[in-house]
Amino acid sequence: MPKPNSLDSLLPAGEPHASFHDAIISVVRVDYVARQFLAQAEICVGDPNASDPLARERRRKGELVVDGLKIWVLEAPDPISTDTGDGLWITTVGVLSDSPTESGKALAKTLAPNDVGWFLFINNLNAFGYVAGSRAAFHWL
Repeated sequence: MPKPNSLDSLLPAGEPHASFHDAIISVVRVDYVARQFLAQAEICVGDPNASDPLARERRRKGELVVDGLKIWVLEAPDPISTDTGDGLWITTVGVLSDSPTESGKALAKTLAPNDVGWFLFINNLNAFGYVAGSRAAFHWL
């Protein structure tokens, strides 16, 4: 299986407008013994050009699984932005090596060439999260 460059590349083909942008992560489970990260999220799958607001804002629940977990870090939230509401609101995602933070870039340097890793900006916490492992997959729930 080729190394995924973006989280969106993990999304199944049946939802052409699916994107991790504006995803809401409701559950994070980490099994340090099995070295597995699991995140359940509501993924935006609506057509951004649809005239119907319901079609534009449609979401679908899915699960991201990172096996061979090497990194799961959530920065401390901004003290004035600690309300998680319905979950962690992801507004920016990218490959860990392209992280806009020095912390993310340093973490990326610890990975092996075939590892996968991403940074996530969590808007409602005003903080970054970082996740990496040996492989990753996504499926709809």
